[in-house]
Amino acid sequence: NQKYAPNPSGDIAVGAIINNGNVSNYFTGSIDEVHFYKGALNQEQVDAIRAQTHPCPGEISAGYHFEDGSWNGSNDEVKDYVGNVDGVAKNDASIEKTSPNAIAGNPGTCDHASFDSTKSQYLRMPSSNKLNVDGSFSVAAWVKNTSSNARWPGVVTSRSLSGGFAIHANKSNNFWYFTTRDSSNNQSNTYGGKVVDGEWTHVAVTFQANGAKDANGDYTGAKKLYVNGVVKGSDASHKYAPNSSGDIAIGAIIYNGNVTDYLNGYIDEVQFYTCLLYTSPSPRD
Repeated sequence: NQKYAPNPSGDIAVGAIINNGNVSNYFTGSIDEVHFYKGALNQEQVDAIRAQTHPCPGEISAGYHFEDGSWNGSNDEVKDYVGNVDGVAKNDASIEKTSPNAIAGNPGTCDHASFDSTKSQYLRMPSSNKLNVDGSFSVAAWVKNTSSNARWPGVVTSRSLSGGFAIHANKSNNFWYFTTRDSSNNQSNTYGGKVVDGEWTHVAVTFQANGAKDANGDYTGAKKLYVNGVVKGSDASHKYAPNSSGDIAIGAIIYNGNVTDYLNGYIDEVQFYTCLLYTSPSPRD
């Protein structure tokens, strides 16, 4: 056994020793990922922390952990932890604090957003190029659909008559879908991976633009759909136009401003990237 007394009034040094305010013994080298935790970590938690990764700056453009405490329908209450685009919970969509979580334990995925489709609950984020990315992009989320009566329960969507994308389930064939639209309102569907109601599933999508936009504002590029880290759908060449002025819905499909196809269940760890991910992203970046 060892005795320890906290230093409640002392500064902290990273890369050196600080003793009674005096700094010495400077470190030569590199340090990264410094975290402080309340309480003692066990071996499993230490191993999980050591394995954690996150996108480098400039790649992740927005992210939602849904650990905001509670929501009441106020503007900017659904916090983007990157700090770019906060949103609002509609029709009493709430934060669920009880397990089972997508990833159990601590560290884990912790709280998650809860949706009741009979009450038309969803989350809405304002139009932003951080979410409707102009060029190559990726989007990822954990989702657990339960008993939604919607035909296409929406996960993350932003669509209009002249562009946009959607990640949703299709309850007619029980596949996950990644749909995109071009400036002429033509839709392409990339799909695969069975939807299993009542189970947490990690869904990620990527669009890789092959060059600049054409005269109509369309990108031509390749699409991929990952389900639990495995490519379940891909298309080599499709046109896509960003929905540059449209809001984003989480937990429903938003199309030309109209909201339908509400998801009944839970969503967590929604992340937007301004780049192409070559593998399904870490669920807790």
